[in-house]
Amino acid sequence: MKTKSGFVSNSSSSSFIVRGIEIKVKKLLRLFGLKKPKRNKQNELWGCEDETFELLNEYVSERMNPLSIEKTIRDDGYTECDSVVIGMTWGDMGDGSVESINIEEKMEDDDENIIDKLNRNNVKVTKKDLRLHIFYSSGG
Repeated sequence: MKTKSGFVSNSSSSSFIVRGIEIKVKKLLRLFGLKKPKRNKQNELWGCEDETFELLNEYVSERMNPLSIEKTIRDDGYTECDSVVIGMTWGDMGDGSVESINIEEKMEDDDENIIDKLNRNNVKVTKKDLRLHIFYSSGG
């Protein structure tokens, strides 16, 4: 496994890794038994319906702790509105920070917990479904 390390120059940047799955918002709403909230165009962030994301985030926070949900950001910098990543966050690094993670050990420790939380909430997954999702935000 290759490791890349270095420093980020933007003082408002942050990076983190989520071990979990990417899933379509519509499917997740259905699996959780939730109805899509009414759209409020004034509260949209980058073209996405924040009410829907907040509803999903609240569900995950209340029923699936320590899992979290994140909006997916594509290579072009735009938020992917139709899918989210749900899983366990590993590390939360700001400008200039370096964090060492033993990936194999973290996966061994956390995968069963992630799978159990998802399966108990109707999101049927196995270990082979889990991926590492790396998030980076320049903060503007």
